[in-house]
Amino acid sequence: MLLLAGPMSICHSCGDDLRAALPLAIPIYDQKSFQETVKFLKSLESNHRERPQFGFSFHAILHQQCKLILSERTAPRFKEFIRERLNCPDMHLANGRSPFETRTIVERHHVVAMAMWIMSDLRKRLTLAWESQAVRYSALLKDLDNPPQRFVSFARQFNRNRT
Repeated sequence: MLLLAGPMSICHSCGDDLRAALPLAIPIYDQKSFQETVKFLKSLESNHRERPQFGFSFHAILHQQCKLILSERTAPRFKEFIRERLNCPDMHLANGRSPFETRTIVERHHVVAMAMWIMSDLRKRLTLAWESQAVRYSALLKDLDNPPQRFVSFARQFNRNRT
């Protein structure tokens, strides 16, 4: 499937070149997930040519984890689960159903740092979150358009109603 998209360095809304923006430090809550974040960002610079592990499936699952962290309705305990394990600050996130993309850069950095902790050992950490009742099976796939089949296969183990 071919996706048509402009460069990730150009704002989809206003057309500004994001490379000209003042950089803000990414919070480091866990060294391993921070190193994965750096690899991920470098793959964006090269348009993923050097690091194929950060393809569309990775983006889709990372975005889903960010949505779950922000969700007060579908996964209200997920953010707290991650925060406790990382011992990271409890940043006050804006209330409401604001999409991830419309949040402040500080909020997005915080949420991505938390999500990358999950992504750096996805199978183990999502399993721990589910066992701790921090996330439900239904939330893992909720509103995830065209989810990667490997993720769906993995997530099915959390469905208590499977036959």
